[in-house]
Amino acid sequence: MRKYINLPQSEVELAHLLKDAASVASVQALVSAGVISPYMSLRECCENYGTGRVNGWIRQGLIHKIKDGDRNAKMRISRVEIEAASRISNRVEWYIDKYETERLNK
Repeated sequence: MRKYINLPQSEVELAHLLKDAASVASVQALVSAGVISPYMSLRECCENYGTGRVNGWIRQGLIHKIKDGDRNAKMRISRVEIEAASRISNRVEWYIDKYETERLNK
């Protein structure tokens, strides 16, 4: 079974794609340079992105919780994973909005 990649159909879509890729790459560069921590606490992720959204990304397998110990040990999430998940989510929402707008305008 072959999987096909949907290429951007317009300059606007390409610009959004490149912006999202640059954002994720910048976080990866900052983590690699040691400027920012490679992980965020689950609580910090929920504060920044919203609890429902973060839990949804965990259920979908877009991000993974890391627990360092047993019982009530702190949970953390990779900064690069959470940034990529937020960008993917934004792109999906953008395509859904675009599809709904086109559908309603017909």
